[in-house]
Amino acid sequence: MKTRRRHILALFSVLVPAGAAAQEPPRPLDQVAETYVPAEPLQRPAPTYPGAALAHRREGWVRVSFVISDEGTVIEPMIEESSHNSFDASSLHAVEKWRYKPAMRDGKPVEQSMVQTIIRYQLEDDAKGAGQEFAGKYRKAYGLVGAKNFAAAGPLIQELDNGHLNSYEDALLWWLKYVYLDAMGAAKPEELIKALDRALGSSPDKDDAYLEPDVFVSASQRLYALHVRGGDFSGALTAFERLTASKAAKRSKQYASAVASLEPSRREIMNAIAGPKVLRQTARVDEYNYWVHRMLRRSFGFGDVQGGKLEVVDVRCTRETRRFASLPENVILKIPDAWGDCSVYIKGDVGTVFAFEEYPDGHANAVDPSNLTPAKN
Repeated sequence: MKTRRRHILALFSVLVPAGAAAQEPPRPLDQVAETYVPAEPLQRPAPTYPGAALAHRREGWVRVSFVISDEGTVIEPMIEESSHNSFDASSLHAVEKWRYKPAMRDGKPVEQSMVQTIIRYQLEDDAKGAGQEFAGKYRKAYGLVGAKNFAAAGPLIQELDNGHLNSYEDALLWWLKYVYLDAMGAAKPEELIKALDRALGSSPDKDDAYLEPDVFVSASQRLYALHVRGGDFSGALTAFERLTASKAAKRSKQYASAVASLEPSRREIMNAIAGPKVLRQTARVDEYNYWVHRMLRRSFGFGDVQGGKLEVVDVRCTRETRRFASLPENVILKIPDAWGDCSVYIKGDVGTVFAFEEYPDGHANAVDPSNLTPAKN
């Protein structure tokens, strides 16, 4: 039977970082002196379904972020996350061809960043839910993990990974990988976070989460806890908001108690963000050569770089963008309020570890990035 295939552009939105709105809400438009009009899409051709993924009847998704230039072209596209690397190249290749009517400030074209798109790859004739063959192997592998028979579970999980996977099966497999890694007790936190992120899927707030509601809630709780233990308050708040936005999660009988159990910790995080202490976390450049952080405060710095080098620091905000090369360690940048909500994208060698700090308002020696020389694109 000939396989029909489609590419669904599921989401195009300006990203608002988790927690930022509670910290410093954006000014109403009538209080902003300048006029600002966001970019508008003109041409967004669909990506080509990768041949290897099609041959294996594999479905998946990719989350891409980029900057729209003042000419309406896409610059600095990068993958923030994907369900499987077989979709990465096709997604980037497509996004690079997209064209926009550029954002306008006071009647003049300007760059727009904080743009994030999710591209989903689905086969039209695939049924919803896991297939019988996958379900049988999945239950067997899950039982082997529960019995701590890791020697038998590992090859079976690999066999599932090499098979035909629709979106439901892919999410279940990532959950199984998490359960396996967690039970083994030797996995690094970033490996557990990666598995849970992919199990939870691309956009659960659209009611397309592929895990069962109870599993979705459990995975969200565990992801939240991992971020808290690692000092990543931004990641924790994102996990909490993804849980509370999920229509699938609300169908779980465990939902209300899970949210209630996390709420005291969430309030502590919000109090810490508003407090006088420096927020410090250990950051690590991931497999896509970037570390991405949605800002909780307006001032930040980094240092103690180990295991590699950092190349570029992008400050991407809803109303302004700056890119710096060779930014000295321990320089504290104070992002102007007028730039809007911001994220920091730090590019470097995969596996590079460094300390990232966010400072309270009024910190001495903070530098306005507008006064620094940006890198050329």
